[in-house]
Amino acid sequence: MAIDQTQQSVQQSSQTSNQQFAPPTQPVQQPVNQMQPVEEEKKSRLWIWLLILFGLIVIGIGSYFLFFT
Repeated sequence: MAIDQTQQSVQQSSQTSNQQFAPPTQPVQQPVNQMQPVEEEKKSRLWIWLLILFGLIVIGIGSYFLFFT
């Protein structure tokens, strides 16, 4: 008698767990991205190269006066 009740409770719990993890009956709708990507203008990075060149010139002039004068 106790075994029958135990089996019934096991079956009930397995049915409950199967219902909890069952795949959805309707397809899940994915969210739609409403925002359009913003196209940025290609900015000139010439100023970065000019800044690097200026820094190298300053280092070169400083080294010349520090070591050769």
